[in-house]
Amino acid sequence: MSYTTREYTATITATLSQIRSMSTAHGAAYRTLNENLSGPVSQVLFNPVTSAAWGALVGRVLVGKAVPIASAGYFMAELVNYMNSTAKELHKNKILGGRRIIDDELIPFLENGKYTAVEAEFLFLEHNLGSGNSARFIQGPHTGGSPVPPGTYIVKRVQTSSGQWIIL
Repeated sequence: MSYTTREYTATITATLSQIRSMSTAHGAAYRTLNENLSGPVSQVLFNPVTSAAWGALVGRVLVGKAVPIASAGYFMAELVNYMNSTAKELHKNKILGGRRIIDDELIPFLENGKYTAVEAEFLFLEHNLGSGNSARFIQGPHTGGSPVPPGTYIVKRVQTSSGQWIIL
């Protein structure tokens, strides 16, 4: 089997809870690629309880089509098997950059209590495996330092706690 990768921009709307779940999923994907499924990461992914939680994250946040929870925990393990070391390193950096956007920019923005949701355009990295499973991740530059480089993502509008949307 093989896999294909594509990059594209898409707009998503997410609440703080959903953004936090995306951060968790990006972190798990990064650790899986970084540790090549050795030690604690493989124990987490293949543990029935935590793989169900991972499956819920992948199914709700990352995947365009529903992935059975039983197989979702194995997605990253399957993906790692197709990648050479150069592809793994590149993917790790893009995922880490995406998590940096989420953790350093979006979570603090929504935690201030003024807004309940954000609509933003991101650059996505999507993998489609020969098995039929697919997942997409917000990607960003992993340049170190702060802030996140301009133009990495675009916040289009925010929802206030009263439910009103404000176009930015």
